[in-house]
Amino acid sequence: MNHINYDVAFAPINGRLIKLSEQLGSILEKEGITSCILKTSIAGSELYGWNEQRTNINLPIVPIHPLYYESPSNFIKDTIRTIKSTNSLKSNFKLPFKLLIVFMDRYADGGILTSVAKANGIPTILFQEGFHARKNPYQISLYGLACWLRSKILSPWFGGREGYRATYAVVWSERGLKEDMLKLGRKHESVFVVGCPIPSVEIPKSLPPLNEPPVVMFSHQPFNPYFGTRSWNDLFYKEAIKSCFSNGYKVLFKPHPRFSSDKRYKNLKRKIEKIVVDNNGILDWANSKVASEEFLINCDALVTGNSVTAYTALRMGIPTFFIRTQYNRHPLLEELGAEEKIIYLYDWKELGSILNKILMNEKNREFWFKNGLSVANILSGDDKFFKDNWLRTIKMILEKN
Repeated sequence: MNHINYDVAFAPINGRLIKLSEQLGSILEKEGITSCILKTSIAGSELYGWNEQRTNINLPIVPIHPLYYESPSNFIKDTIRTIKSTNSLKSNFKLPFKLLIVFMDRYADGGILTSVAKANGIPTILFQEGFHARKNPYQISLYGLACWLRSKILSPWFGGREGYRATYAVVWSERGLKEDMLKLGRKHESVFVVGCPIPSVEIPKSLPPLNEPPVVMFSHQPFNPYFGTRSWNDLFYKEAIKSCFSNGYKVLFKPHPRFSSDKRYKNLKRKIEKIVVDNNGILDWANSKVASEEFLINCDALVTGNSVTAYTALRMGIPTFFIRTQYNRHPLLEELGAEEKIIYLYDWKELGSILNKILMNEKNREFWFKNGLSVANILSGDDKFFKDNWLRTIKMILEKN
């Protein structure tokens, strides 16, 4: 193990977050704040992106061997690995950093490292990775029940609420996640707003021409069981895609990287392929390992639940359709939808006709093209001052501790 002390260590849990960690760390390095990326994969290396080509990362990579597993995990393995790894790290492991930055502070690698850092008096930051905090920490399913029971029986390793174990939280904007955290009990002085960390995209100066046929991208997310039942999840994708085909649109389906090998996804894919055949539709399957943002340049509209891909699409002026899910709906999306500041899809079967009203009308396309940036700033914060805010926040926390 490398015992060099770094000022800051990042604990990414997928390929996208490895890239983001490098971006965040590089900003700090230029100001003399040393940074490293921790190499972990408690759920298996395939999910974490370390099997991909990672030879050009500019930050030091520090393996945390007690947290690195090649083989995939499941509920029982996850339980055993978490207890074993936590105990091993707490007993005889010297942490080589002064400040830990995680993207999850209760589950998986981030939760373990947060616990170990706390035991060693090292402050931790939960950096916003997703759209919002879960009000209900457990899924409505047998798996959710098992997780709840585990948290009660094995509370030293699995207790607590996601978003509240880390010393501090760094969020993108005043809306959304910050509001959720404050309502659920995090203290105001422990939350810092820094703006949007997503790299700036090249915003077209004028409304670009439509593809022929127009392309609608689906940024896949498994809505079940937290946002809806499995049948609701599958029915949504089937009906929405069918509606696109019936109105002459091509579909680009981008699988969620963590679920591209899941049985639920494979079953959904078979159902979608039947829809394609039955409706003479045109559908391309995007590479799940490639970031969704890289496909947006060739798309005319985006359909998503609450993927961060929406933030980039909005900034590019691409009409973005948010899905009103079966349950656990987010108040901010509900509010913006009611104010018609976002396209909030209630009836999936109407997707094609609503697309027609927007994409086939230059005035409507121009409106959403110009509206996107202001909405993106509400949802994900302004990216103009991110570097300054990020540096100031990290310097302050390091000096304080």
